[in-house]
Amino acid sequence: MKCSECDGVGYKKISATSCAICERCGGTGEIAQTNEEWLRNLSFNDFARVLYCMIINGERIRPDLAYIKKWLKEKHDE
Repeated sequence: MKCSECDGVGYKKISATSCAICERCGGTGEIAQTNEEWLRNLSFNDFARVLYCMIINGERIRPDLAYIKKWLKEKHDE
């Protein structure tokens, strides 16, 4: 996922003549996205479809609150 701090360029402008490596992404311009961030960025219809699959079909996640909290913090794999 593109880093929101540096807009994916890997550095931030400090002044007109000076730049610094982005602290959030370490200069790569990319950051790992958690499952929570992935869910929050889905469209309404895609979010509803994912919830349907998770709840009704039992895919990806089991109905246990502790497990769900742990899953939300994990890195999202597409």
